[in-house]
Amino acid sequence: MRENLELRHSELKKLEKLAVALSGGLDSSFLFVEAAEALGMPLKNIKDGEFYDRTLINNLLRWISSTKGMRAVEEGGKYTATDLGLFKYLVMWSSMERLVARSVDIYRELYRYGTINAWYDKDRIRIEFRDKNRIPEDCAAWKGAMEGFLRLTHTKGRVEEKECVHDGADRCLYEILLE
Repeated sequence: MRENLELRHSELKKLEKLAVALSGGLDSSFLFVEAAEALGMPLKNIKDGEFYDRTLINNLLRWISSTKGMRAVEEGGKYTATDLGLFKYLVMWSSMERLVARSVDIYRELYRYGTINAWYDKDRIRIEFRDKNRIPEDCAAWKGAMEGFLRLTHTKGRVEEKECVHDGADRCLYEILLE
């Protein structure tokens, strides 16, 4: 049943750090337990090099939304995009265009569902997702990740969601408006 295994382990591994961020750096052991319950498996069972069903991340995003609110989902997306450890120093010298272009390639490596495209103009970047999500929380997490890209590259701008499948569109379309 390899076709249902659509999410690389590294995306699930970020949950531990995200739980710490959501707890404000406090003892997050209770969040790990709650996150594992929402996920449906202990976090320690996430194995390197494996792919997992995307319902796991959907369950986690719903849990964050129900316990901390939709804004926390967006902040979680931003956090996971910017928490790169030592790699942050390499990325922060990159341009927004290069980071988004590389992110398109990375998306294709991490996820086995949906498509992503990006277009650049001098004052905006448009990012289109098709067939990527089933829940509104996923949209909030991606918006937050794009805001994290702005922070990483020290680029002034804002992210706007222009179209969303949860509002009846056939795609999710974001614009990163550069200042």
